[in-house]
Amino acid sequence: MRSEVGEWLATCVGSPICILLLSWSLLIYQNQPSSLKRRIDVLTVAIITQSLAHQLGLLLYAILTLIRPVNHFGEICSSLVWLLNSSSVLQQLTLTSIAIFAAIFTKEDSSLTKNHLKYHLVSLTVISACIGFTGILNFESETCVFLAQEISVKYGLFVNALKILLLFGTICGLCITIFKDACQSPKSELLQSVSDLSDTSSKNSGFDHQHHWDPSNGSFTSGSTNSRACLRKRKPRVDESGSKSTVFSILFVCYVFDHLPVLVS
Repeated sequence: MRSEVGEWLATCVGSPICILLLSWSLLIYQNQPSSLKRRIDVLTVAIITQSLAHQLGLLLYAILTLIRPVNHFGEICSSLVWLLNSSSVLQQLTLTSIAIFAAIFTKEDSSLTKNHLKYHLVSLTVISACIGFTGILNFESETCVFLAQEISVKYGLFVNALKILLLFGTICGLCITIFKDACQSPKSELLQSVSDLSDTSSKNSGFDHQHHWDPSNGSFTSGSTNSRACLRKRKPRVDESGSKSTVFSILFVCYVFDHLPVLVS
């Protein structure tokens, strides 16, 4: 009884604090101009939103187990079981996607756009919702529980095997990313930076000559247009240089403080 009260107090105190911090972080990200958001910011917002949904589910679960309403208890419990399992699996799928994308694509690669990432997140959401719905169908416990191994043995084996597989994929993606960074030559990066700088300088100093017919004196007049005005109209290039550090920070925090303790227990 004391352990249940302690768990309830920890959830009811810790979850609102986490919800407040996550909401504040999400508000900061959403207030950034869309033209300046990096690709990793799309996945970061997704991780924050998933964590926010999971913490809301935990808070509602603690309240439900405390008051134990007579009417519609089973429906509310099933909804929370679906929400908690779906959000947990979705976040691990997103974390593995972050690690794999960091290993495959470089910061100069423009083939992966933010719209591609949004479509990928929608696909992961559908898959996670189906996995959470499977937990409802396999519910065997007489009390309201949400952990996969407590719902049923088969469902627990399936979800834990999936999470271990995703963890293995995340580790492989991190190893590839670290190996690529270690093998990348600093000299080639310097030459690329100098090349980009000289190319931009030549474009800024270039002039476009145009010839026009002047009917008053029956001759051509030539004019020049500086290309700097054209360059100003271009969209600002998003700086993706800090994406790797963001990837490492997200993976470390989410796995060390959330997914690994649940998987080990």
